[in-house]
Order: sequence, then C-alpha cells, then structure tokens
Amino acid sequence: MRIPTIHPAGTPRDELYGQLRDAVDVLTAALHAMRQAAPVARDYAPQGADAFEAATREHLDRVKRVESAALELVEVARAIGP
Repeated sequence: MRIPTIHPAGTPRDELYGQLRDAVDVLTAALHAMRQAAPVARDYAPQGADAFEAATREHLDRVKRVESAALELVEVARAIGP
C-alpha cells in the first residue's frame, strides 16, 4: 500500500488526515447499516433451502470488502498521523 508523502506542494497533513478520518467514519456507519440489513431466513424461504445460506455468504463478502477498505484507510491515516 502506498502512503502519501507530506510535502510543501501537497495536501497539508491535517487536511489529508481529516479526509481519511471522514472516509473511515462513513465506512464505519456503512458497516453498521450493512449489519442491520443482514439477510433474514424468512425473506429467502420461498427461494429454496440454499437461498438463505447463499445470501448470507454474499452479504458477509460485501461486509468484508468494506471492512478491508476501512482498515486500509486507517493504516494510511496512522502512517501520516496528525
């Protein structure tokens, strides 16, 4: 992962750090909303026995991708520090 270099011609450290923290906050809120929207078995019952399990796997994969993005942004923010 590439970490931005803080230098006079670039984005000021505090501004960049704030942008990264804002992005992490939004992703954290998205993760909360995604967990609230997790599949419920009764919503998949008419589709057959495997539908709920498949929907759950797909949902968990989406959650993992957003978690991964949030963790990467946290790493970048920590690396540049305020």
